[in-house]
Amino acid sequence: MRVYVGTFIEDEIDEVMGDLRGAGVGCDIRNYLDATIELKYFVEGDIKELKEKYKEGIIAEAILDVEKKIEAAREIFKEGMEIEYFDNIFLEKFLPERKKYEEIKKSLNIAEMPDGLSIIPWIAEQTEEKQKEIIEKLGEENFNKYILQWLKELDIIKDIHTLLINNGVEHREGKMYGKIADNLSIRRYFDVSDEEADKLGLKKEYTIEVFKNSDVYANMLDVLYEIDRVKKLCEEKPRYGKLFFMLTLVDEILGKLKGKKFGINEIVEEMMEIYRKDEEGEEEILIEEEAIKEILKVMEKAEIIKIKNEKVMPK
Repeated sequence: MRVYVGTFIEDEIDEVMGDLRGAGVGCDIRNYLDATIELKYFVEGDIKELKEKYKEGIIAEAILDVEKKIEAAREIFKEGMEIEYFDNIFLEKFLPERKKYEEIKKSLNIAEMPDGLSIIPWIAEQTEEKQKEIIEKLGEENFNKYILQWLKELDIIKDIHTLLINNGVEHREGKMYGKIADNLSIRRYFDVSDEEADKLGLKKEYTIEVFKNSDVYANMLDVLYEIDRVKKLCEEKPRYGKLFFMLTLVDEILGKLKGKKFGINEIVEEMMEIYRKDEEGEEEILIEEEAIKEILKVMEKAEIIKIKNEKVMPK
């Protein structure tokens, strides 16, 4: 009997196979091609023409947002300026509230801490002890607000550079060159229903990704022979949760058999519906009759239980 371990991408397979074989468990792989299809709705074109067409609603709001960003960029952009310098000046101009977060950062009084968008990656690179020190100084609430602000700034910077690159500006060796076009061409995406997209006359963009996946199956008999090693592996690596679940079922069966004999049908009936409750929550497990019988057969082969005259007992 084989047990489904999980579905993994190609880069993970060698590690998964190594883990299972290292625990003494034989395994099989089934490779297959899978695909995801993502549909996005968007509007694109000359910004002046779009303004004429969409006087109100979400598209009009998106156009206004573009105009504000481009207006701020026009005021500060200079031929040959450094991208990082542009980013910081742009954010200061476009997000006045940013000053509040800069003041919070200054209050930390950490000399080596960088300015601008590089602060969160810098914190991530620090030791766990240093990270705790920074979070304690900031306070957890301020730290969480800081991260949200950082993510917001990243989105804005990504958007303004996309707009500029599509309208006359080039990036070369960390600097910006060119001239921002007088008449802008834009593309904006919208998270709307199919019906709403039809009403607004939005265009469709399909992104189709085809990739190789691998289903991994473990030999259940090996799992039971090497039960202690497999349990240790499952505790160390949560990705093997399905294997761990199978072992909990085995433990459940053995728990019911302690000092008792059950008829096969009795133990099947006992195991078909398991209800557990503890301080962390509740769970209900439903198991098909044939699945329980298969588990019992494998447990017998592994000499964990004995089945005789339709009776199930511990070995």
